[in-house]
Amino acid sequence: MSTSLPARIKDLRLAAGLTQKVLARSMRYAPSHVSNVERGRHRATLRFVQRFAETLGIEAERVLQGTVIPSRPTGRRLLRKKARAIISRFGYRLKRAPTQPLRVAFKLALSTVQGPRLLDEVDGLRRSGAWYEALRSLAPLLNGPEQEMLLHLVLAPALLQDLHPHLIGLTRAVVSDHGRRWLCLVMRRDKALFVFHPQVRVETLSGRFPRLDFLVSIRTRGKTTFVNVEIDGPAHRGRTREDGEREADLGLPTLRYRIQDVDQAGFLERLVEDCLAVV
Repeated sequence: MSTSLPARIKDLRLAAGLTQKVLARSMRYAPSHVSNVERGRHRATLRFVQRFAETLGIEAERVLQGTVIPSRPTGRRLLRKKARAIISRFGYRLKRAPTQPLRVAFKLALSTVQGPRLLDEVDGLRRSGAWYEALRSLAPLLNGPEQEMLLHLVLAPALLQDLHPHLIGLTRAVVSDHGRRWLCLVMRRDKALFVFHPQVRVETLSGRFPRLDFLVSIRTRGKTTFVNVEIDGPAHRGRTREDGEREADLGLPTLRYRIQDVDQAGFLERLVEDCLAVV
């Protein structure tokens, strides 16, 4: 087990199957900064640790305390144990790295139960090259379960739009990263209009800006309601007290799902029913 914080960060990144470049893009850092943190050349600030934990779907305390499974096991027995752990979480292992552009972008979704099938269906939509390029640009922002949910929405079908959250009634401040397109998915279900914005940093009651997995707006009967949808990764061990404190500070209704929920065929219908129940 690694004892230093830089080594623990590297071990967790490797265990999640992320490259420094993909991790840095998800955390909004330069790849060189992530590399320097792992080498101990740059100090890992609390903000860095919090973003790192949010990206991997784990608690920040786990990073700081070092409860990490070694990412470089030695011996065939340990390798088989790690392989079984991957299969139990995601259903199977990738035999080779993908080469098709859509699958390269949604590489993390390929390790989920429904991901390969959903990607095959998205291929069959026969949309324009610009549409697929826009969809691929969303993938690096998300982890595996979030990518799987995005594919569920695309096949709903939901329209891919460029729409700022303020244009649909959000009154809170949001962080606009340089060069970001506010791509979202819009669909109509049960006489309600749903807009899903992935990876939005919204101002909380205490003035913080946490990153939400999906900010969902529901327009029905002339009223717009905003809901926070969180997709917990395989390393998340259920709703914690810290999760409850963050949800209270956010001040928005929060729906939390596990990766096993997203893997189910009827997940989208369940999500719609839960959102309408909040409204």
